[in-house]
Amino acid sequence: MTRGSRRQPIIVGEREATLEGQTVSYILKRSPRANYARLEVRSETGLTVVIPERYEAAQIPSLLRKKSRWILSKLAEYDQVHILSHEKEVKSGDTIPYLGRDLEVVTEQAHGKADNVKLEQRRLVVSLGSPKAK
Repeated sequence: MTRGSRRQPIIVGEREATLEGQTVSYILKRSPRANYARLEVRSETGLTVVIPERYEAAQIPSLLRKKSRWILSKLAEYDQVHILSHEKEVKSGDTIPYLGRDLEVVTEQAHGKADNVKLEQRRLVVSLGSPKAK
């Protein structure tokens, strides 16, 4: 192995588990760099289980059962965000979930300035410049 190169996790395959009566699909990866099993839930990929090379795959169902409440809540949270982003136009005054908290969306006109988005405490402020005349 050359200096600076990293060994990437290997995708073992897609699996399924039944958690609290729900069938959950997940991607199983083996990582040469992992020291312990970890769970990742992302909106783009869903649940991923990353295990060290020497971890016994037979232990995964037990791990998933122990963490089932957390897994299901995260998957539901991402499903809600997915639904919100595809079915509803977000307007000023709406709230959107962001990193475990709700943010109020506030739009304002920024005449002569470029469009901008900034996070101010519990508000997502969207500044819209006026359209340029052609």
